[in-house]
Amino acid sequence: MLTQQIVLAVDDDQTITDSIKTVLELENYKVVTASNPKKALSLMRVHTPNIIISDINMPQMDGVVACRHMRERARNDFPIIMVASVDDADSIRHAFEAGATDFILKPVNWPLFQRRLDSVVSEWNRAQEFD
Repeated sequence: MLTQQIVLAVDDDQTITDSIKTVLELENYKVVTASNPKKALSLMRVHTPNIIISDINMPQMDGVVACRHMRERARNDFPIIMVASVDDADSIRHAFEAGATDFILKPVNWPLFQRRLDSVVSEWNRAQEFD
């Protein structure tokens, strides 16, 4: 039996985290939300996420900095998908250098988001089988 994937969704815009939760729970993901990176880092101690979806531009801590901290504190290796309203080359490069697995632009196209997430998870799971 497959275990339910736990997604940690981080965004200061509750509309986005609510949408992520709604879309992914329909696909049998368990979704835990955080309104800022500091709370997300705290939640990582309680939950062991299989996937993190994080906004880049947030108050208190930049999402790229948070991505780096999440990679350092993780008990396991997992995909981190960054979501941003900017698509400049530097933002994308910084996100990947911090450990991001994928990058999705806002406004989010939800059917495409779901397909990309499924693809990232499938690819990640296949890679873990060969480790």
